Amino acid sequence: ASAFTVVFGLNQQKNADATLQLALSNFELAKSQVKVSLLPSLSSEDARQRTMGLSLAKTLDERFAADVAGALAISDANEGVREKARVILGSLAQSERDEVKQKAEKGANQYDLVNELRTRGLLKKLNEARGYIEGGSPNWAEEALNLYHEVINQLPYGALEKLDRGLLLDAAEDQKRGYKDHAA
Repeated sequence: ASAFTVVFGLNQQKNADATLQLALSNFELAKSQVKVSLLPSLSSEDARQRTMGLSLAKTLDERFAADVAGALAISDANEGVREKARVILGSLAQSERDEVKQKAEKGANQYDLVNELRTRGLLKKLNEARGYIEGGSPNWAEEALNLYHEVINQLPYGALEKLDRGLLLDAAEDQKRGYKDHAA
């Protein structure tokens, strides 16, 4: 009788574990479906819709919200949406989950850097540099590097700290060696 009780108990535990796994899988599937349903709001032409989508994303899934807020914070055409995304990134930077915290901090740093570039009118120069690179003119690398140097020289120290130092050092080394195309 005791063997039956042990076997029965083990089977019950396996059934409970399987039920829990199924419930977790169903929950993740439902969460994914809700994320997909948020995409039209997050990409809407209406800034209020995008802002509302950001708030709902944060409620639904912090990791997803950090990704979306990071993208909208630097690229949305509407200043209000960018600000809302920055607020959400600030909130998510306080998360207990390291992955969410890191994504949010990175997104906030990118926002701060792009906002500095925007405020100083330097995004236009970066776009011009990209144009030289994509255009393939004979002296494209030199022209692009000149614009990059202008941008870097106009950034305050706080903004420079947000740049990838390794990338900047590699570009400077490439330029010193005469590999302007790599440096650009």
